Amino acid sequence: EENKEDDLTPESVEKPEQSPDKPEKVETAAEEVKFFRTKKIRFGPIDYQIVTQNANGPCPLIALVNALVLKGKIEIPPNYAINSKDLLNLLTNLILWRVPTSDDDVETYENNLRDVLTILPTIVNGLDVNVQ
Repeated sequence: EENKEDDLTPESVEKPEQSPDKPEKVETAAEEVKFFRTKKIRFGPIDYQIVTQNANGPCPLIALVNALVLKGKIEIPPNYAINSKDLLNLLTNLILWRVPTSDDDVETYENNLRDVLTILPTIVNGLDVNVQ
């Protein structure tokens, strides 16, 4: 059986068709599409393609993606500029393929999935932290 996680590359993510009749919607800061360069690094004996930051500042999306790349959970193609929507699709696909097999864990998974899918788009620009 083929491992579903092995095919989580930007090319394997289905992209919605855009209708020429519909005007493009105005995007909020959380929906803003950002582009990131990638580069090859050697970590231990293995070469990995990681995402690089465009400007200084917090970017939990890049941190999360690069951690998953180094763990071998997702893969970014070499010499590839990738946008934030494709990175979010990679993360979403990874989460959706991780459905628990135990009925006892399904409700917890569904609650966590709902929370993650709500928060995920906001990690492109940083996290909103309430310290009160």
